[in-house]
Order: sequence, then C-alpha cells, then structure tokens
Amino acid sequence: MWENVKSNIDKFKNWIKEIPGGWRTGAFLILVVLVIILYLTRDSFPETEGEIIVDEPKVYTRERLVNDRFREEAWLNEQLTQTK
Repeated sequence: MWENVKSNIDKFKNWIKEIPGGWRTGAFLILVVLVIILYLTRDSFPETEGEIIVDEPKVYTRERLVNDRFREEAWLNEQLTQTK
C-alpha cells in the first residue's frame, strides 16, 4: 500500500516538474482548484448561529427542575424533527 502511495507522490512530483514554471505554477494551480472547490461547496456548510445565556442562579424544586427538563427536551426534539 505504501509503495502505491509513494509511487503516486513521485508521479505527482514529476508532473509538477513538467509544468512550465515548475513547482510554483503547480502550487498555484492547486490553490486555484481548492479555492474553486470551496467556493462551489460554500452552501453545503451550514451557518450556525447561537447564543449562550447565563442567568442568575436559581433554586429549583425537584418537580420544577424535572418539568423544565421535559420542556427543554420537547423543544429539542421538535427542532430535530424540523431538520429531517
């Protein structure tokens, strides 16, 4: 396996040497291709925005804490079903 990888790297090096302008032109071409790929796939990366809210500490009864967690879980499940 490593022999194939090394062989492919050597082929790539030889290809770069054959390009007029040498390795700089080859590196530039690779950079251009990467920029084009990133530009074309820019919509496939979701933008995530959010905020973290830090509030004052509260004392909860067990019942209120459990109810809050159920409400938060229901909201999260709703958000997940909307993304499907």
